[in-house]
Amino acid sequence: MRKRSFLVCWLVLLIIISFTMPTNAFALKAGFDGVSNYSHWWYPNCSYGDRAGAQYVNNLHNAIKSSFSLGFKYTDYDANESHLRTDSIVNSVQFYAFSGHGKSWTYENGAHFYARSTGECWHDSSMENYDSVNARTNEVRLGHSPGYCLWATFYSCHWLRNDGNTTKQQNIFKMFEGATLQMGFASVMYLDSREGTAYGNNLVGGDKIIDAFLKAARIYQKQRKDGDSIARVVGYTAAKDDTIRSYCPALPSSKWYKNAPSLYSVIKTEPIPHNGIPIP
Repeated sequence: MRKRSFLVCWLVLLIIISFTMPTNAFALKAGFDGVSNYSHWWYPNCSYGDRAGAQYVNNLHNAIKSSFSLGFKYTDYDANESHLRTDSIVNSVQFYAFSGHGKSWTYENGAHFYARSTGECWHDSSMENYDSVNARTNEVRLGHSPGYCLWATFYSCHWLRNDGNTTKQQNIFKMFEGATLQMGFASVMYLDSREGTAYGNNLVGGDKIIDAFLKAARIYQKQRKDGDSIARVVGYTAAKDDTIRSYCPALPSSKWYKNAPSLYSVIKTEPIPHNGIPIP
């Protein structure tokens, strides 16, 4: 009789624990690269100037850390484009975010770092187009490892810009090798690190991943003075309703873009009217 009572007590305790523990705690990993300092006082400077990229990823991380464990976070001189190469560190986490400068060329776009992947922690204005400081859409591949890099956010200018060019858009789609969604911009954008907090709070609050990103962008992108920001989401069309608690798993190779292009689309493009008024 005592043995039965003991087992019943343990069963009740386990049920209580299962209902009181966060169901998603540490089930997902997040990774970040953010660059604020595009200069060194003793080295030449990037011609594009400093931005609040490190602050953005710090804010985003703080907002989602109740639902994601930290896989990695590199900022400023510790961040470089090698983190986005095929089978590199980006594919060790389910959620990835980059924040910093972005570049656009004829057939591809790039996430622009200050440190060079060859080991130097700086670059000057003559190196802006060097491969060692730019992770380009025609070389980045997201997914690969089963269960990893489902969602990527590029909080930078131009990452999802296609300029109506088929080759440029295909280079965006070709990044999907297991990943399902990418959030970013198809234009110049306004980098406000507070948008990371809003985006993260929306994700943890239960919004669809797409809506979480766009809702935050609508608040902060209107501060641009010289044009509208174009927010965009691209990816596996069936994942458009994903949340961080209910989502499509990483895709097998048979459903990667290069093997099943009809499964992918530009899911949402939203111009955000600007008013040029800074948010206090």
